[in-house]
Amino acid sequence: FTAQEAVGQSAATDVIVYDSLGMAVQVRIVAVLESCNNSASTYRWFADSADNQNGVNSSIGCGTGLISFDGEGHFIGATQDTVTIYRREVPSSSPLEFQLDFTQLSGLAEPTATLSVSRQDGSGPGTLTSFIIGEEGTIRGVFSNGVTRDLGQLRLARFANVNGLEQRGENLFSAGVNSGLAIEGNPGEQGIGSIIAGAVELSNTDIGTNLIDLILASTMYRGNTRVITTSQEMLDELLALYR
Repeated sequence: FTAQEAVGQSAATDVIVYDSLGMAVQVRIVAVLESCNNSASTYRWFADSADNQNGVNSSIGCGTGLISFDGEGHFIGATQDTVTIYRREVPSSSPLEFQLDFTQLSGLAEPTATLSVSRQDGSGPGTLTSFIIGEEGTIRGVFSNGVTRDLGQLRLARFANVNGLEQRGENLFSAGVNSGLAIEGNPGEQGIGSIIAGAVELSNTDIGTNLIDLILASTMYRGNTRVITTSQEMLDELLALYR
């Protein structure tokens, strides 16, 4: 936003804000030079919205205030920064109020004055598309409207004697008589441990050792089979001699 002569045109910009239901509301913000001296300049801003439904009259005005700059064009302050839009004909919360941040404005002399909104924290309706789990256990959801929001917090627990935990199947364990009480906390606190998002647990078996055990078991099985076969043959011969 740059300064302009008192006889020059006003600076204006349009911005879309959202009410409690995510409905878009069009707002037009205009700034005009109100006074100027050898040490400072003052601009008045106006906010208008055709969606303003105050229930009293048909006024579209929803906010006004003053913005002051020093002799070098630096922002000094603003007397008002709140825009109030009444929403009486829709089921959303009324009034819709939001604040304007003028701290990034400057009052420099330029042939053409400009006014723009760099960002806003409102958004339209969206659905959860994915989520991310951080190392600290925070579950952050990502929505289709570009908004990210914390959804929850994972908690971990440790036990004084992990060997005392009771197996419940499917890689699940529960507290046992000898495990002690659970010490709960957030990941990374009290020596509880941390979380690695997206990681897959590796196998806890040693393939080489298991293959050796399998070969030994197979060899022992074949040996036992031969002993049984030999014993059966000897028994058959004894029976034949007896006859």
